[in-house]
Amino acid sequence: MGENDIIATKQQVRKAGDNIRIGIATENDYEIVSFWRSVHAQIMSSFATSINRKLKTNKITPIVVARRLKRLNSVEYKLKRFPDMKLDRMQDIAGLRIVFTNLDNTKTFQQIMEQTYLKGIKKFKLLRTSDYIDKPKDDGYRSIHQIYEYQDTTKRALELQLRTQLQHFWATAVEVLGITSKSKIKQGEGEEQYKEFFRLSSALFCMIEQTKIHENYNKFTQQEICQKILELDKKYNILAMLSGLLVSSKNIEEFQKKIHYYFVIDLDMNTKRLRITGYKKSDFEKAKEYYDFLEQKSKNANNTDVVLVSSDKIKTLRKAYPNYYLDSREFVEVIKAAIKENIKS
Repeated sequence: MGENDIIATKQQVRKAGDNIRIGIATENDYEIVSFWRSVHAQIMSSFATSINRKLKTNKITPIVVARRLKRLNSVEYKLKRFPDMKLDRMQDIAGLRIVFTNLDNTKTFQQIMEQTYLKGIKKFKLLRTSDYIDKPKDDGYRSIHQIYEYQDTTKRALELQLRTQLQHFWATAVEVLGITSKSKIKQGEGEEQYKEFFRLSSALFCMIEQTKIHENYNKFTQQEICQKILELDKKYNILAMLSGLLVSSKNIEEFQKKIHYYFVIDLDMNTKRLRITGYKKSDFEKAKEYYDFLEQKSKNANNTDVVLVSSDKIKTLRKAYPNYYLDSREFVEVIKAAIKENIKS
């Protein structure tokens, strides 16, 4: 598949996206979307190789580096949420995430990437950086997002997320609650008590990491924030709910001694079972076909969540995507420790 073939398809991609937005998409439209998503896999893999090289050169050891192709339901939601969004210009079809142990490493690597890719003389050019650590989103979300463009005529883009482990714990808990409650907390929907709980938790984590706090919460002390979290938890039992959502994933052990690069993760919410299917790097088409099949199946079932990710080791998947394991234990432990330290019984 050459550049000209991809460019020729972009108009079809835009039309397919428009049809999805207004609810008249055909099976052919979804096949076009699947193709468009798949042509981002190669540049995502190439960028991951460059990132790993830079991490090694600069002697920065992250907790995890992971990659994913955007889920179909996320594509659909984004198209409907933003009426002016065109699918061929959606910049996070391919996404990479690096989780660091601390804020210093996160900021240092941000600077390294900016110094390397702002000039656009490499295969990738940095288009923009959105720093949600220095300026947290209204919902409390914190991370650094960078958009890169592949330097050929197709103008494909990808998103790189840089975050600390503590920020990752918070984002994971938000997604876990969203998956289990079907309330789209991540997209700003859902019950107000949950949204306020996560805004307060974000403010607490800002204090722990000594970063800027959202203006709505920067006048509170750490003790006051903990007291508010405690009051919400006593009323709605949020921490206990998050603690009791682990899924069964018995089939994962069989991958430990096998070499896989792509993984299709299939979470069944009815049975709380997680199934992971691994593929070699050369078997991307097989992984894609199975991913497409499960996505279409989940559209009808409405009780499963499916994603195609890539990782060099199976054991890093849980660290990179604990939300699919419904695992918020680290988040809960940090919150409980802070409450114990700040609220004297």
